[in-house]
Amino acid sequence: MVVGNCCPKRHADRGWCELRDALNATSVKNTVGMLRNYDDKSILLLEGHSDLIALTVAIDRSACQPLVAYGKIEAIEAVEWSSEQGFSGVIALVDRDLVDLVERRSTNANVFYTDTCDLDSLTFFIEGIVERCIETMCTFDSYESATDSTITSPLEIKTKAASMAGLIGHFRLYSARDEKFAPLDKIPFGEIYKGSDITLQEDTLRGVMIGRLKALDNAEEIFDDWLQRAASEAIPPERICQGHDLFHCLSVVVSAVHGQKHRGEFWERIARSHLRIEHLKPTRFFNEIQAWCAVNKRTVWVA
Repeated sequence: MVVGNCCPKRHADRGWCELRDALNATSVKNTVGMLRNYDDKSILLLEGHSDLIALTVAIDRSACQPLVAYGKIEAIEAVEWSSEQGFSGVIALVDRDLVDLVERRSTNANVFYTDTCDLDSLTFFIEGIVERCIETMCTFDSYESATDSTITSPLEIKTKAASMAGLIGHFRLYSARDEKFAPLDKIPFGEIYKGSDITLQEDTLRGVMIGRLKALDNAEEIFDDWLQRAASEAIPPERICQGHDLFHCLSVVVSAVHGQKHRGEFWERIARSHLRIEHLKPTRFFNEIQAWCAVNKRTVWVA
């Protein structure tokens, strides 16, 4: 049984969301059924198209058919349905998100989770990828700052971005854990962090968060509580940060330090283009799927 839902922000038209999700889930199951009737390749279900792009370098297309399910629940339910139908060789790789912190993981042995919140955050934290992207895009001698910022090296830029995203990562955790369901997408990091050293503007942060919590009567109390908890708990950003937030923060830091004004999506695409199978082989999910292949006499990854 899958725990959770795809609409944490409580869409006003909940009935439409449930209908859309049901239709999409049925479509994914039907596609799995057709693929299994066509041949006996392994089927790897992924949450989104960006996941497929990231893993293209690693998937052996001659023996494995990747399939985008367009949702975590859809991917997991398709695997569970495949097990019920007796279809072998169908697995899913889904975002870890807040699994084990708030969410429960699927008990199906054919469902695997990313090491970090999602594949983009994994790409961000793999040693050398983001640093290489910064070196490639910011062509300054010795990568010195173009401003008076004390942040100079690619590693310092990456570390600062992770720290910035980490605060919102804590807020996402508390929002889910406390069942506040605050809409924390499209956070204006460029307004919350300013100056040559990209310092936190707490008043701006407060205004942004109060706006996101405006549906609740005690929004200011909730924000103060979350801010205090984030300062004391200090969960590693690798565990709670989404890739979109990390790369958005990276764009803010690079802009402040080097004057390179590119959106977070640009840095995401550049980082994915640097991803190689050698980067993926040490990850937990890669090796768990490889072990599953050995037991089930299947192939997913290229040799």
